[in-house]
Amino acid sequence: MDPASGWQVGVAKSAAGHPLGGADGREAILAVPALRDPIAPPTLNLDTPDPRADGMGLVAFSARPTAMDAMSTGFGFAGVTARLVLRRWLSA
Repeated sequence: MDPASGWQVGVAKSAAGHPLGGADGREAILAVPALRDPIAPPTLNLDTPDPRADGMGLVAFSARPTAMDAMSTGFGFAGVTARLVLRRWLSA
């Protein structure tokens, strides 16, 4: 995927850790400032992205301008998966 298409892939877990039960909610909360500003924060500690991921819009080293949407994906025990899609609100 071309970064110019608007999709940027970053991971909040790299900055905040993984507290099991609260990870998904916290990731969604961290997406709100990214939508407000609008930037995609970098994935911390992603020093050497896999070359096979070229063109996928990975945000590795510094924040980038981003589009109007964010998606938080949560994986729980026993295969439970939830996704929350957030969109920046523009007043008229």
